[in-house]
Amino acid sequence: MKAWLGKVVSVVSLAKKEGVVDLNYVEVYKSVLDFYRKYSKVENTDKYWENVIDESEQISRKYNKQKFVVDLLVSVISELERKGKELMSDEVKNE
Repeated sequence: MKAWLGKVVSVVSLAKKEGVVDLNYVEVYKSVLDFYRKYSKVENTDKYWENVIDESEQISRKYNKQKFVVDLLVSVISELERKGKELMSDEVKNE
């Protein structure tokens, strides 16, 4: 039990050094979810993707480019790209 507790304390200490503990995770998840909802209807246009990148950068900066936030945004953008590719594939099939 003591060995496990020591590992937890080490992780928390490392997180404090990196500023992660001060991150409001509920706020982050809400920001990223709102971002996803806003762009979930994928459009394969340059303007759409410019807006996706611009807003993701704004969210990242809002949270001081914390790795956790950046990783969430990358996951959402990857999902949007997957949906975009699927949309293009469907359009090609229907031609």
